[in-house]
Amino acid sequence: MRTQELYLLDTCVYGVLVDKKHKDYKAVQKILEYTKEHREQFVTTFIIYRELANMKREHQKIVLLEYYRTISETCPLEVSLSNHYNDVEKLSWKYIQKLKIKNADEVLEDALNYALATYAGVNAFITLNRKDILAKEIQPAIKRINEETKIKYVEIKTPTQFLEFLAPLI
Repeated sequence: MRTQELYLLDTCVYGVLVDKKHKDYKAVQKILEYTKEHREQFVTTFIIYRELANMKREHQKIVLLEYYRTISETCPLEVSLSNHYNDVEKLSWKYIQKLKIKNADEVLEDALNYALATYAGVNAFITLNRKDILAKEIQPAIKRINEETKIKYVEIKTPTQFLEFLAPLI
């Protein structure tokens, strides 16, 4: 069992870097500065890398460099949890089915990222994508599903909420 705090920054957090006028731009910059000094606390997934790599070329130049400067040098969660990957997939589909989400194809990657975070014991999942599976109003149901499955519930925070949490540490 890990004793240090672990965090997962969703794709959209890095995506804020392409828009200096975004309301969370300064918060994201501060978070990314923190991550550079505490890389061992930040994990990632292949899903996030693939989504960033599929951005427009001009955005990749901004985002991918910051991504590599901030993520842990450990392997992505899919690799570190390879022995549990079937369980991760089942949990992600359980979220989709129990929450009766009709656009499963559109939310599967978010569900997988969140399920990976739960199995890895991540302490917070930081995202701006607060719709569908990651929506604030859905979180009590996600918490119940995790309790039924005897898996830790991972808090979902916006960059601003996460920065407030980090404030005493910065």
